[in-house]
Amino acid sequence: MFYLCVCLLSILAGFFVISTRFYRAPDQISRNEVNLAVYEEQLGEIEKEHTFNADQLRSETKRELILNASETPKETDEFYSGSGTGLLFSALILPFISLFIYFDFGLGRGAIADVDLAKALVNSDPSDKPSYRVFVQALEARAEVKPGDHDLQFLLARGYSELGRYDKAALKYRGLLDSFPMDSGLLSNYAGALFVASDRQMTEPVRVAVDKALKANPSDVSMMEIKAIASIAGGDERAALAWFKKALDTGLTGERADLIKAAMHGIRPGHEESEAGSAAFDEARKLEVGVDISETIYISSSSMVYVYARAANGPMVPLAVRKIPPESLPQTIVLTESMAMVEGMGLADFDEVVVVARLSQSGNVKKAIGDYEAISQVINFNEGYSPITLYLDSVVEE
Repeated sequence: MFYLCVCLLSILAGFFVISTRFYRAPDQISRNEVNLAVYEEQLGEIEKEHTFNADQLRSETKRELILNASETPKETDEFYSGSGTGLLFSALILPFISLFIYFDFGLGRGAIADVDLAKALVNSDPSDKPSYRVFVQALEARAEVKPGDHDLQFLLARGYSELGRYDKAALKYRGLLDSFPMDSGLLSNYAGALFVASDRQMTEPVRVAVDKALKANPSDVSMMEIKAIASIAGGDERAALAWFKKALDTGLTGERADLIKAAMHGIRPGHEESEAGSAAFDEARKLEVGVDISETIYISSSSMVYVYARAANGPMVPLAVRKIPPESLPQTIVLTESMAMVEGMGLADFDEVVVVARLSQSGNVKKAIGDYEAISQVINFNEGYSPITLYLDSVVEE
């Protein structure tokens, strides 16, 4: 509809340009009438004055009228003949100039495409992976056309993170930091993406990135959480508690603060619960999960199925994990607190979790393209939950 309006307006503009050539005759007629009226008025004045040289004056007036009548059309024709070609050329080329100005390949530089992309951003839902993947693909295509658009690069990095493609997200954030090296938000996003892309290991590049983010924003809770998680993985519970406490000291409130307090409670030495009480609590926090696989899925000799629970709104560290051969499916397995990978990060420490089953074709823990995955709804231990059944039939494409 937009392009149709542009074409119609271009045609209308051309019509106004060309119309000047077809409506000059009435102007010329009116000039001749004025000259004739002036001539008659001058003759009347000569007759009234009865001058001795009236015949000579009448002759001069008549000669002047003839000259005006003959010269004016000539000048007008010369004017229009000289500019007529230019006017006609302007009328013909005007639509093409309009196309160049308004269309995507011209001066508009994709203004309509950007508007459509903005509408897609408003309607995008990261939880709807198929549609969100299409949105990210549109971002990728637009970013190729406008590689210098920092807003597009940032949206693309966010999109990669939402899809779990943290390695690509880290690269995009790294590129943005070349232009905005002191942006605390970019530093934090880059460090977070790099940490997850590095299998949540505190490698040297991750440590440098986290330290830079904390230097730019000493109150960055996300970076403190990464420091705490890395300390837990390294067995330094005291350092983990210190980082968690520092995060709470920023004035953090709400569910995120509750999650940090729960994590601190799980790793704090000398906690008040008795072993019997803890055992009873752990027993209450078990998950029975039924896992099945589509018969059409190819299973290689190295394939392995991983079933794990993770916090619905918290660290991505598995709270409980089981590894089973795909040949044994279907079967029902039980996830318990004793299966936690990191101390203080188990089922007992989070009230809301999701359960994930993934068929790894290579047998590796890290998710890869070509694997198959199924994810449960959010499970709230305080509200009870229905039996969990996961059916592996959705391929991992990103």
